[in-house]
Amino acid sequence: MITGDQIKAARHLLGWRQAELAKQASIPAHSVESAESSIGASFVPGQDLQSMQGALESSGIEFTNGDEPGVKLKAMEAREALRP
Repeated sequence: MITGDQIKAARHLLGWRQAELAKQASIPAHSVESAESSIGASFVPGQDLQSMQGALESSGIEFTNGDEPGVKLKAMEAREALRP
């Protein structure tokens, strides 16, 4: 499962505000705020977390987990994002 820190970092990579992620994920804005502010287990409904993850991944975010959880832009999307 992704963490609040990963969601926030992913959003920043895309230049999105919380409201934009909520819109793209079709969830209430307070779910994004709650997920990002949670430490450890989140009280955000699982379907909202899945919707956030799906919206971020479809916009070019890759979540990395394991020993060093993080986020990055997928290679192709990163090149396209840098185009003027």
